[in-house]
Amino acid sequence: MQKSYKTPLIFACAIIIATVVSCISAGAGLSPQRGTIDEDVQYSGQEDNSLTKAVLVPRRGDILDCKGRTLATMTDVYDIYFDTTLLQDEAEWEKKADVLSTGLAEILGTCSKEEFYSYLSDGRKAGKRYLNIQRYVSSDTLDELKKLPFFDMESRDGGMILEKRQVRVYPYDSLARRTIGFVRNNLEMNNSHVGIEGRFDDILTGSYGYETFKFASNEEHSGSAGVGREVIARRDSVPGRVVRTTLDIDLQMKADSVLRSHIEDIEVIAGACLVLSDVKTGAIRSMVNLVRAGDGSLGEYSNIAIGRSYEAGAMLSPAVDIASSRCGERSFSVDAFYNRKDASFIEALRSIILGGSWDRDAWDLEGLGRFHCASPSDPDWSRSDLESIGKGISIEATALDYLMLYTAIARGGRGVRLYLVQRGSEERYRLCSKRQAATLAESLLESASQNERLYGTVRTVAGITGSSFIVLENGRYASEDGSKSVQSSFSGFFPAGDPEYGVTCMIYTKPATDFGAATGTPSKVVSDFVNCLYE
Repeated sequence: MQKSYKTPLIFACAIIIATVVSCISAGAGLSPQRGTIDEDVQYSGQEDNSLTKAVLVPRRGDILDCKGRTLATMTDVYDIYFDTTLLQDEAEWEKKADVLSTGLAEILGTCSKEEFYSYLSDGRKAGKRYLNIQRYVSSDTLDELKKLPFFDMESRDGGMILEKRQVRVYPYDSLARRTIGFVRNNLEMNNSHVGIEGRFDDILTGSYGYETFKFASNEEHSGSAGVGREVIARRDSVPGRVVRTTLDIDLQMKADSVLRSHIEDIEVIAGACLVLSDVKTGAIRSMVNLVRAGDGSLGEYSNIAIGRSYEAGAMLSPAVDIASSRCGERSFSVDAFYNRKDASFIEALRSIILGGSWDRDAWDLEGLGRFHCASPSDPDWSRSDLESIGKGISIEATALDYLMLYTAIARGGRGVRLYLVQRGSEERYRLCSKRQAATLAESLLESASQNERLYGTVRTVAGITGSSFIVLENGRYASEDGSKSVQSSFSGFFPAGDPEYGVTCMIYTKPATDFGAATGTPSKVVSDFVNCLYE
C-alpha cells in the first residue's frame, strides 16, 4: 500500500515503546494525542526495571540568505496510522470506512477509493491496530484528514494514530542544492554531509538533552498522556544555531534561470557553473552548479564551482603578467625564465591564484578542488611545460580561484578571500599594485569590447574568455575516434568603471567532434546575467 521505509536502528526502541506509551510530557515537545510519539525523542531503553531514558534531540538551526530569508528550516510532519479494531458494529464500521476511503483518495491522492477500502478492510480482518496510512503528512493535510470518519473522533477514542517528527525543508527546493546541502533531520544516519549543511553540521545540530522517567505500574503504560509518569531527571536539549550565508536568493534564482536557459538545449554541454561575488566584500552572492543527468535533465548534482579544477587558457593571462612582474620581468618569456627563474615564477603563480597562503581545507564548503601546476621539480620538466603554463595550460585551479583573482583586480589589487558564510571581518591580501591592477583592468576591458557575445550588455563588462581541451580517460586529449572534450570559461567584473560584482562562468562538454555553440556560451551567459541584474 505504502512504500517500504527502513527504520533506522536508533529509532527501533522508540517505536516499540511508542506503541505502549501514549505520550511524553509537553516539555518533550509531544502532543497528547492517542498513541503519538515523536522522532525528536530517541529512547535508550530502560536503565533498570522501572526507569526509561529518552534522548531529547535538539531542533536543527536554520540556514538563511544574506537578507534573512530562510533557505533551510525544520517543520513538523506526521506519520499516520489507523487502528482498524475500533467499533464493534461491522455494518457501521464498513459505512464509515467507505467514507474514509473516499476522503483518503481525494486528499492524499496516492490510491483510488477502492484500493483504500480494500486496504482498510484487509487490515481489519488481520486485526491491525497500527495500519500505515501515509508518512510525512503536513499540518495542513492533517487538518483535512481530521474531518474524516474515525479521524474526527476524540484523540483517545478515534482510530487515527500520529507519529510527529521534524524534518528538514528547503523553501526554494533544489535551488543552490549543492551549496546549501541536504539533510533529513538531526538523527538520520544517511545524511549526505555536503554543502553548508555538512560543513557546519556541529553548529546546526545543537546539543542533545535527556529525560529519565518511570511509570507507577505496567497498566499505566497504555493510559492517556502523562498518567502515572514521573520524571526523575531531565536536561533540556539546546537548539542548533542559525547559519547566515552570503547568498542572495533573488540573484541565485536569476543566475540559475540564465545559466539553465543557455545550456539546456546544447546537449553536448555536460555541466556548467556560474558564480557571482561582491567586489567590495568578497561575499559570494550566487553559486549555480548544473550537471546533465543521463536523461538529459539538469540538476545540482555536484559543486563544479569549487570541486572541479581545470585549465583556464587565456583567462589565466592576468596571473601570468603579475607573476612575471614579481620575478622582475615586464612580461612573460620562456627564455627569460627557463632554468633561471622558473621555480620562482611557478611559486608566484601559485600564490597569485590561490590568494596567498591559507587553509583551503578550512573553507566554507568541503571538497575545494586542488591546485595543480607542472613544476621544475618534476622529473620531466621542460621548456614546453613552461610555455604551456604561460598560455594557461598545464596549470589547474577551480572557478572559485579564478573568480578570486578577478575580484582582486576589480578591487585595485587588494585581494580578499571569497566567503559563503557571513563572518566578522574580511581576510585580505595584496595581489598587486594599484597601478598594475588598473593596467590589467584596461586590458580586460579592451578584450571584452572585442567579444561580440558581450555586445548589447547594459553595463560595461571587463573580462576575458579562455578554453582548453580536457584529458580523457585514455590519458590523451582525443579518443580513438577523434572525439574531444572542451572546457570554456569567462571571468571578469562589472560595471567596469566602478565594479560591483565579479563573475565566473565555466562549461565543459562531453567527448564530441563538433561543439557547436558550446564554447561561446560562457560569454553569452554573463551578458544575459548582467542584463538580468540591471533590468
